[in-house]
Amino acid sequence: MIQNNYNDQTQALLITFIPGCYNVICARGKKAKNHSGNKFYQKLIKDAIPQYNQATSKLDKSIIVKEILNIIQTSSPDSGFIKKKKSGSCCCYYQVSDHFAREKIGQNLRDKLSNKYRSSTKAKRRRRVATTVSTKILDATTIEINDGPGQTVTPELIMDHLFIQMNKEMLEANKKDEDLLQNFIDAERSYKLGQQ
Repeated sequence: MIQNNYNDQTQALLITFIPGCYNVICARGKKAKNHSGNKFYQKLIKDAIPQYNQATSKLDKSIIVKEILNIIQTSSPDSGFIKKKKSGSCCCYYQVSDHFAREKIGQNLRDKLSNKYRSSTKAKRRRRVATTVSTKILDATTIEINDGPGQTVTPELIMDHLFIQMNKEMLEANKKDEDLLQNFIDAERSYKLGQQ
């Protein structure tokens, strides 16, 4: 047994293990997203959204999460939530704990309802951007712009400089967000197909 980040037990699978069509791979990226088990899982999440949205108590939400976990775990004998870990020179899969899987399911449900939950990934990202923007605006009075001797620094010039600086920072942050980058690529591909 190996400890993971959540102080929960995970179980190592055989080195020859290959994810099956009902295994949910806990990872980012196109390979995990396009895996048949992850597509099945995303359909379960999508189907549970109305029920989760109407659930009023923590118990009701926990029951929905538990139902999704049970469906995944009972879909086939080897199914479940798995994670790939690198150990030295080899990579192998681990069956993650039920606690980790329930946390993942709950987070995915909240993410789909990001306008309702402050703990969703999208809501956290919006707060982080808003905080950055607020900080930059407050710091705008301390921005030094070297326009040469005798040049006046106007509020418009300060805002232009601030706008350029913030755009650069947001573009850099977005480049690191694989999901957002994939959405842009998909949108561009759809647009080009529509033009043909």
